[in-house]
Amino acid sequence: MNGANRLGSNSLTECLVFGAAAGKAAAEYALKLNSPSFGNPVQGEAMMEEKRIFDQLLKHEQGERISSIRTEMQEGMDKHVGIYRDENSLKEGCRIIGDLKTRLKNGIVEDKDHVYNTELVAALELDFMLDVAETMPYSAILRHESRGAHYRTDYTKRDDTNFLKHSVAYKTAGPPRIDYLPVTITRWKPEERVY
Repeated sequence: MNGANRLGSNSLTECLVFGAAAGKAAAEYALKLNSPSFGNPVQGEAMMEEKRIFDQLLKHEQGERISSIRTEMQEGMDKHVGIYRDENSLKEGCRIIGDLKTRLKNGIVEDKDHVYNTELVAALELDFMLDVAETMPYSAILRHESRGAHYRTDYTKRDDTNFLKHSVAYKTAGPPRIDYLPVTITRWKPEERVY
């Protein structure tokens, strides 16, 4: 909706619109997988995720507080993956997020209730946020250009020849795999942003 999502744009609307579309598509995909021809892999994965949540987050009696990991994520992203970026800063952002993901495995949720547990919800949100946060420096480090809100102090010009493409991140057992999709130009051709 807003290209590179300039600061101050309507990103809440984007989250709601695209979040709803993504959720609907995921539900349709899950229902298709749950058909007799595919067996029931969705239910199996849901049960494994539930076991992970209870074994990893609720059974720990000692560990690091979720709130401290979240604060470090916010500070690390702000400092190393913020408005002005360069290769060294982005590499440090990758390292920090990877470290925080490892530390979250030993995170503790002090409230052990299984119903209306806002601390557990915060831990799950942090787990998801770290996955999303990790995609940002990994994809940004590969773009040797500046475009929209992505400003590299070491590559200050836009490079349509090599980077007029969508970055796509895939979850793996390690760092995200970054790939690309072509951009379809219809009515308006891309132009350099000038102020």
